[in-house]
Amino acid sequence: MSAPVLYFVIDTFQRRPFVVERDLADMNRQATVAAIAAGNYVERPRFGAGRSTLQSVIECDMASGVARDVTAEIAMLVSQRWSDQGEPLKGWQRDFLETHCASHVVRAFDVEAA
Repeated sequence: MSAPVLYFVIDTFQRRPFVVERDLADMNRQATVAAIAAGNYVERPRFGAGRSTLQSVIECDMASGVARDVTAEIAMLVSQRWSDQGEPLKGWQRDFLETHCASHVVRAFDVEAA
């Protein structure tokens, strides 16, 4: 059995970072993208718009012992998933992309919506 590659999500709560507790089976790349795309890391106040609270995603290759920040890579996969859905971005989605992707990614959604 090969050692897994795990994806640790660093989120924030009350402006303090923490590692999100998840089942090991859900710490793969696909499940991480799906969770972010579904809005699992969003602050939703009673009034007003939600905002993304995700700080970063760290990939840990347990076989080699190497860890690296893959936030931008994961954000691009999430943006592709949202693009495939063909719906306008919600405020928290725009916030997420503006924080973790290049500005041309957000502009591409604006062009598609026009």
